[in-house]
Amino acid sequence: MGVMDEIFSIKVHTRAEVETMTEEAKVGLILAREARLFALESRVKELEARVGLNSRNSSKPPSSDGPAKPIVKSLREKDDRRAANPVTWG
Repeated sequence: MGVMDEIFSIKVHTRAEVETMTEEAKVGLILAREARLFALESRVKELEARVGLNSRNSSKPPSSDGPAKPIVKSLREKDDRRAANPVTWG
């Protein structure tokens, strides 16, 4: 059984079971749940970071981006002037 399997397979205690536990057992249970919570939060952060990766912000190749390419907007400001026609110059 791997570490992640152990994290996800944890016994759920009923109220009656918890009420019959010693204080030491309850503290151990709380510490185990805190450790599990920390591990799951860390895993969620890791997966959220991976979801946002593409070839522009990581070392992944462009072919791994998939069919939906990001829209690249021009960094130039739009100019209202018309383009000059070189034939009419001079």
